[in-house]
Amino acid sequence: MPPAPVPPQLPVLSFPAVGIPVQIQCQTGAQSRTIVQVTNNMGVLHTRAIGIYVYLDQPVSPGDSGALVRTATGDAVAIYSGQLAMPGLPAGPCGVAQNFEQAICALDVTPYL
Repeated sequence: MPPAPVPPQLPVLSFPAVGIPVQIQCQTGAQSRTIVQVTNNMGVLHTRAIGIYVYLDQPVSPGDSGALVRTATGDAVAIYSGQLAMPGLPAGPCGVAQNFEQAICALDVTPYL
């Protein structure tokens, strides 16, 4: 019997930017959000030394931590972590997610579909 085919690797967006629309793959279905801020990492991703975060215009529901954040074309952007209260203008809650490329580097794994 021939070996099972290897699934395709999950494409990853290395440098997510402000303004990119994303989909969070929540328990209840995909939720649309927009990236409003990213950690300035000076172009370095393959490190465990500092956390690289993506901030979204709105949080999703409690219990959706660990959800995949993707672009419309399916590229992985981040792993949703939770919400954070923004003190500036506009004040209010935002969603926070861990940069996906940094997460797979730290875990030393290859993501597949």
